[in-house]
Amino acid sequence: MCGGPTKKTTHYLSNPEVWFDGSTETFDPNSASKECKCTIGNTQEFPSMAMYMQVLDMRMESHVIGDASTSARCSSADFKSERIATRCGNSSMHWRDNFHYHDRELNTESYSFTLNYNQRTEIRLTDIHKNGAWDSPAMVWLRFGK
Repeated sequence: MCGGPTKKTTHYLSNPEVWFDGSTETFDPNSASKECKCTIGNTQEFPSMAMYMQVLDMRMESHVIGDASTSARCSSADFKSERIATRCGNSSMHWRDNFHYHDRELNTESYSFTLNYNQRTEIRLTDIHKNGAWDSPAMVWLRFGK
């Protein structure tokens, strides 16, 4: 999501996935930009295309353990898309409130949208490393499809 080559994928070949792994990501914490983005677009000559975005694994807490060994630190990062916006919140049940995932049986954390020909939508992860190198979400992993 934050680095690597630009990848164009046609909808009928695969379901593209994008991710940010805070424990292994090479995103420079000293970079002037504190933002990553991914653009999803309809470049096929169809009048419109129904799409979905599945949140496979989204942990907005930092991968770094907080001061208390029972909780993680909240990351300052914000996740924004056309259908969902979220950030970490301090909570006594942080494992529930700051963790989103796709459950195939319940069809949870799946969002649909329509893209017309040449229309695009952006997925943004902002304020990464806002307060230092530790300040990034543990994981943002998304799958897109038709």
